[in-house]
Amino acid sequence: MPIIDDLSAEIKKQSDKHYRFVRRESGNVSVKKSKGYETVTSQDPEVKGTILEKAHKNADGSITIGNLMLMRATKEQHEKNRSKVEERNERIRKSVQQKFLAEGEDLKRKLGKSHNGLKLISEESD
Repeated sequence: MPIIDDLSAEIKKQSDKHYRFVRRESGNVSVKKSKGYETVTSQDPEVKGTILEKAHKNADGSITIGNLMLMRATKEQHEKNRSKVEERNERIRKSVQQKFLAEGEDLKRKLGKSHNGLKLISEESD
């Protein structure tokens, strides 16, 4: 989204913060807040003097573009959230791989001796 990238570049980013545009659905904003994000308003110093200070703000001062709201979290909190997502994705990947291998072994048992030479792709190491 080039326009959002351009507007994000306008922010006078603080080195210890991570900024992102979040969908404004109430559930999504609540989830982000529970994960350490807070709303960036037009009164915040990183927005002062940028195009975002005057444009794209709601009555509460939050900065929005269409259905997206600008939020921030500490870099530490952002990294913690990212590592949780990566760990979850790795658990899912391993679970799918184990299920696939188990199905392959079950198929080999059903085929009996006619499976000679059959090697499942996932049996190869990563």
